[in-house]
Amino acid sequence: MVHATQTTVPKTEHVLGMQVSGSGVDFHLAIQVPTLIGQNVERCLLDAFRGGDDGDDDDGAHLPSPLSGNGKWNDLFWVVHPGGRQILDNIDKVLQLEPEKLGASRHVLREYGNMSGATIVFVLDELRRRRSLLPEWGAMLAFGPGVTIETMLYARVYEGGGQIILESQKMKACKEGLALALERTTCPIQVELDCSEAVVMLN
Repeated sequence: MVHATQTTVPKTEHVLGMQVSGSGVDFHLAIQVPTLIGQNVERCLLDAFRGGDDGDDDDGAHLPSPLSGNGKWNDLFWVVHPGGRQILDNIDKVLQLEPEKLGASRHVLREYGNMSGATIVFVLDELRRRRSLLPEWGAMLAFGPGVTIETMLYARVYEGGGQIILESQKMKACKEGLALALERTTCPIQVELDCSEAVVMLN
C-alpha cells in the first residue's frame, strides 16, 4: 500500500447506516447512495493519488498515470467493495472503465452478495486468482456509513519468481474461521473488518 485516504461526504449521515438487532444486522441504504458515490469517487481517487506524492521528484515520477496525464483509470487494477450493482455501474460510468476492470467485484457480488466490511477480502482473493492479468498499480475503494469513501493506492509486490502477494496466513485463517463458523451455526454472524484491517492482514 502506498497511500490511503478517508472522505466523508457532507450531510449524508441519514443515507447509509447499520444497526445490530435481535435478528442480525439491519442495514439502511437510501436510494441516493449509488449516485453520491458516483459523484464523489473520482475526487477521492485524485486526493489519494496526490497524497501518494511526497514531493520527491524521483518518487513522483513513479506515481500512476492518471495524475501524470499519460493514461487513464484503466491503467490500474481495481479492488472495489461491491455494495450493489448500481454502485459498481456508476463507478464504471464515471471513471469510464473497461468492462473487465470491476470483474472481481462483480464476481464476488454475484456469488456471495454484500457481506459488509468482509467483502473486500473476498475481492482481494478473487484478484489473487487473476494475478497474471494485473497491471503495476491499483486502487481500493470501500464504502461505509457517513457516506464514507475509503481509498487506497497500491503498487504490485513481487516475491521470488514474481508472483503477486495478495494473500497471507492471516488472511487464510480469517476465511477458514469464517467458513467454519458458518457451518456450525444458523445464527446471523456479524463481521467487522474495514479496509485498513484488510491491508494489515495482507502484509
